[in-house]
Amino acid sequence: MRAWQAWEAGGIDDYTTTVRLTCFCPRIPAVRTVVRDGEIRKVTRGDRRLAKRKGHSMDRLFAMIREAHETADHVEVTYTHRGVPKSIGIDESEMIADEERYYTVSLVRG
Repeated sequence: MRAWQAWEAGGIDDYTTTVRLTCFCPRIPAVRTVVRDGEIRKVTRGDRRLAKRKGHSMDRLFAMIREAHETADHVEVTYTHRGVPKSIGIDESEMIADEERYYTVSLVRG
C-alpha cells in the first residue's frame, strides 16, 4: 500500500488525530487521539476521556482499512500526499441499507 509507505517514510511519531464517524446512527463527537513516540497517550471524545484502545493512531487506521478491504463489499479511501487517510468510507454489505460508515480524519503534527 503506497499510502502506508508514504506515511512510514515521514517518520512522524508525535501527532494528534481527530476522527469523526458519520453513519446512520446518533451523532457523536469526534475522537481525539494524542500519539507520542508512536504510542497512544490520551484519547478523548468531547470532554470525556476514553480508554486508549478506543483511539485512532495511524497504525490502527491503516489496520482498519486493510481489514475493511478484506471483508467489506466496498471501501473508498482518500489520502493526503503524505499518506494520511482524509476520508474512509466502508460499506460492509451492499445488500444491507444504512450500515455504511464514513470517517473523516484530520492529523496535526507535534
